[in-house]
Amino acid sequence: MGSRCCRRWCCCLPDRALAEAAPKDFEQFFKKSGDDELTRVAFTSRWVAAERAMESARQDALFSDPFAAELGGTTGSDFSAKMRSQMPWPEYHVRWVAVRTKFIDDRLAQFAGGCCPGPKGFQFVNLGSGLDARTFRLEPLRYARAAFEVDKPEVVGAFGRAMARMDAAEMCPRVGLAVDLATADALTHALLAAGFDASVPTFWLLEGLTMYLAPHANTHLLEQISRLSAASSQICSGILADTSSLPEHVRPPFAPSVAEYTQMLRTHGWTGELGASFYGPPALDFGRYPEDRAPDTMQCLVWAQRLH
Repeated sequence: MGSRCCRRWCCCLPDRALAEAAPKDFEQFFKKSGDDELTRVAFTSRWVAAERAMESARQDALFSDPFAAELGGTTGSDFSAKMRSQMPWPEYHVRWVAVRTKFIDDRLAQFAGGCCPGPKGFQFVNLGSGLDARTFRLEPLRYARAAFEVDKPEVVGAFGRAMARMDAAEMCPRVGLAVDLATADALTHALLAAGFDASVPTFWLLEGLTMYLAPHANTHLLEQISRLSAASSQICSGILADTSSLPEHVRPPFAPSVAEYTQMLRTHGWTGELGASFYGPPALDFGRYPEDRAPDTMQCLVWAQRLH
């Protein structure tokens, strides 16, 4: 994907804003990291992987990701430690990654369970996949026809090399795709060329992507997803629903309200079950959100089902 549309979101601030907030400090960190496999715009995929490893190491872990520590590496864990001072509270991002991962794992497992009786199973498309090892660790994906992971070329390559070093086995056939999501119909062409079947129910994951795309690019992406989605398909998107607390110069190009984003989904034919959960209330808490803090109004997951 092009650098403009695929930058990972660092909690509330994009990586360029972090550099502006503490330019010398962060510049020195990246220079000293010795991690020349990923550019700065893709580096935060290591951060997320490292924090998945942290959750996996807990005795009361919400999920188990045996690959995350290797994927995150020391640079990912070092970056996580450094970022704690930039957060609303130190554990904010570590716990957000944990509950977001658990929530999506559960929805994907539920979706897979409903599709297993079908003759063709289902498909999984992970947009902005980063160093996400779900295709290697989630048992329900054994029943998938295929998984398609979409990101920048450097990320797709780094992930493939890392999993090969660990001799990891996919739960289902997996295709890594380097796609510029800002290019008209690029996703459609890439998926169909890679063997995607538009007649098979698909679980679409946009875990940390929408905030990097301009409004028109989000609309066009949703149009493509909707055209490719068979009945019973589901979509799960992460959005930044309220960025009013951020300085104007670091606000993302796309930060719709929940009402605005759900209307987009309805307009594009996602007329089945639809819901949204913010970080903090019971549906997106799992015992990780501090009881003495008000629910977060920014981080939000939205999901919907396609009936026809």
